[in-house]
Amino acid sequence: MTARPTEVRKMTEVLERDYDTAEEAARAAFEAAEQMIAERTNYVVSVMHTDGDMTLFQSYGIFTTRNQAEKALSSGKIVSPGGNITSKGAIAQLTVIH
Repeated sequence: MTARPTEVRKMTEVLERDYDTAEEAARAAFEAAEQMIAERTNYVVSVMHTDGDMTLFQSYGIFTTRNQAEKALSSGKIVSPGGNITSKGAIAQLTVIH
């Protein structure tokens, strides 16, 4: 995962505050990082495999950009298990519910 410029600025603000102890600073940094990660938009590739009457859904990811998910889907790395199974893939945006 690569830090985005806005995240670096937010973390810099957190780290530049005055803290009584290093433990307080560490807790504040972890809380800020957790919040920023939760606010990110992430993607998964969901694939539906069908074999006669049986349907299986499988998800791959997490991808931090839609472009990464699209590349994974089109690269052939996410494939049908073979045989008489047909597969269709789609990209879904993950939503974090707090």
